[in-house]
Amino acid sequence: MSNESSQMMKIIIDNLTTTFQNNEGKSENIRQSEEFLLSLSQTPDFYPILFTIIQSSDFPISIQKASLIYLQNLIKHHFLLIPESSKHFLISNYPTLIKNSLQFLQIHRNLSENLINC
Repeated sequence: MSNESSQMMKIIIDNLTTTFQNNEGKSENIRQSEEFLLSLSQTPDFYPILFTIIQSSDFPISIQKASLIYLQNLIKHHFLLIPESSKHFLISNYPTLIKNSLQFLQIHRNLSENLINC
């Protein structure tokens, strides 16, 4: 993984951590992280990095799960904003994602429904 991709991965993880925290009084930080992640989702490396986080046992389960939930929410609520090349990546790599992260089966089922509905 390139240095640039490693930096982007760290940024994604930091923002996912902020977004999925349950800290009262931090709603502005959460909103900013959500907006930043949404802007990052327009970059070509975002989805491959997100898939790497979800599938890698090098990350805590909470980060993997947050990544998968975020992916599900992006597809469900922002599908029209996802670049065509990223949509192609999502569809073509989805079977591998399922295979490599079966511990999140319920989330996968919801994600599949969202992909089908879009």
